[in-house]
Amino acid sequence: MTIQLKNQRVLVTRNEPKASEFAQQITQYGGHAVVTPLIKIDCQHQFIGHLEMYEWIIFTSANGVRCFFKNVEKEGKEDQLAAARFAVVGPKTNQALQVFGYQAEFIPSIYDAKTMAPEFLEKHQPTGRVLLVQGQLSRPVLKEALQMKNIPVDCMKVYDTVTNWEARAQLNQALATQSFDFITFTSPSTVDAFVELTGETGVEIQSIIVCIGTTTEKRARTHEFRKILVPDEFTIEGMMEKMHEYISENKRGEPYVK
Repeated sequence: MTIQLKNQRVLVTRNEPKASEFAQQITQYGGHAVVTPLIKIDCQHQFIGHLEMYEWIIFTSANGVRCFFKNVEKEGKEDQLAAARFAVVGPKTNQALQVFGYQAEFIPSIYDAKTMAPEFLEKHQPTGRVLLVQGQLSRPVLKEALQMKNIPVDCMKVYDTVTNWEARAQLNQALATQSFDFITFTSPSTVDAFVELTGETGVEIQSIIVCIGTTTEKRARTHEFRKILVPDEFTIEGMMEKMHEYISENKRGEPYVK
């Protein structure tokens, strides 16, 4: 598919540096991106124990990969990962893992924890301990699925997601002075931060909302956002494809937003 976002004004709300990367792609396809990072990722120092005890290490985000290895390198525990097997929630998380010289053996067909849990357990039956590397706001889906199969599992919370209050003035000025065709949300945290920083609910927003996946969509709907697009593939590329599809269908006068 050749993506065309010509003259479309898109608000990018994800954290840096990924916000700028997203904006560059929007620009590449002819759109105009306005970047207001509404969240920040704060890596948390966690004591790294005996990593050699884990058969599998599972990452649910690229942020988790980066913060985990920051801790590993700080404590000099790289050698304890020699026998570990890795699973990741999606290709972007695997790319982050590859930066540190490792390759995931498992990636689910749909890039969310809800799909990851049953697909992982269908293909693999861990006999040793599993380490889940997550953020403070991660849902317990994977942990509960593993525990139901009596698989010993530990969770390591290596980062926290916080609202970027420094972006408040920039965000509100952008909304007051510009009309956006699309507002993008790449996590439930970006939705929460938008509402927190603007004091508005989705009822007051006329732009089309583009959520990276169903978990983010669910959070958007709890805040009363209604005109929502969700890509078939839960990636940034999928979001841009969905915007392109909406533009194409809208030109033909066909309803497209659920």
